[in-house]
Amino acid sequence: EEAGAEGCRLVSPAVRLLTPMQPLSSPMNSFSWQAERSNPMSVMREAIVLVMVGLPARGKSFISSSLLRHLRLADVSARTFNAGSLRRDTGAAGGAGARADYFAAGNTQAKEERENLAMRCCDQMLEWIYNQPSESSCVAILDATNTTRERRRRVLERCREAADEQHCDGSPPPLRVVFIESICDDPAILEGNYKMKLQNDDYKDSDNKEKALEDFKQRVSAYVEQYHPIEDAEVAQEETDIATGLVRVFNGGEKIHSVRTGCSLVMLNISNFLHCFHLSPRKIFLVPEFAADAQGLAALLRQAEVEDEEEAELVASP
Repeated sequence: EEAGAEGCRLVSPAVRLLTPMQPLSSPMNSFSWQAERSNPMSVMREAIVLVMVGLPARGKSFISSSLLRHLRLADVSARTFNAGSLRRDTGAAGGAGARADYFAAGNTQAKEERENLAMRCCDQMLEWIYNQPSESSCVAILDATNTTRERRRRVLERCREAADEQHCDGSPPPLRVVFIESICDDPAILEGNYKMKLQNDDYKDSDNKEKALEDFKQRVSAYVEQYHPIEDAEVAQEETDIATGLVRVFNGGEKIHSVRTGCSLVMLNISNFLHCFHLSPRKIFLVPEFAADAQGLAALLRQAEVEDEEEAELVASP
């Protein structure tokens, strides 16, 4: 450990960075995440909730799993909570094998079941967050469609209630909620994503793959009817008393749009990763530094790019 700013110590080279030697949080009646961030002598520890938003087959789970690997490599405590997996594993809300009509806007009973399942998944996520060590940061990813304003409002409300309860009981890290909306209109990407969906438990046992694909496309259409793209106003400061933000990812990283994601070392790490996100296949050569020969490696990369007609990357390790 190295000495940091007065009252702080460096605990890890990872995103956790600095933790206070004395609790930063005050009792709930005077607690303010804005006040804590305005203190120049402290670097915040945070509990961050990433709420995925988007239609089915828009890459939400792919982004979630990629973020999870990245954060764990950076030594950040992280976990995903997938509403679809919970539905299929528990048999709740239609269970595995649910067909398109179960997701139709007019199926009010099924809609209520899906909402209850989503809140159950959200509660599991918050329980996990507040069981993590309070002296370091953690990231939880709520992987679900969350395509309606009402669903997102309920998630925010659940997070706010959990934060209020925890601050009354002790000094946990402040909670930040960031929505990540995955928007995709590239036909080639969508077609590939649709076919990959046939491998999950809803369709993997289907004998007729064409019929299964058509059913899934009908499910997507049902979601389109109910879809409310997230608006900047949903994360406006006057709308919530906890830190909120928004990131829009277009076509798997073709374009990134961020709203109110600053003042957070953890989100800086996440934002940097999302800006490097891509779906393009490429070869990666891992080369020990001591064996590196610049001219030979350059020739190897050029040959790989010519043969495969795609980019290749080189990573040197000590």
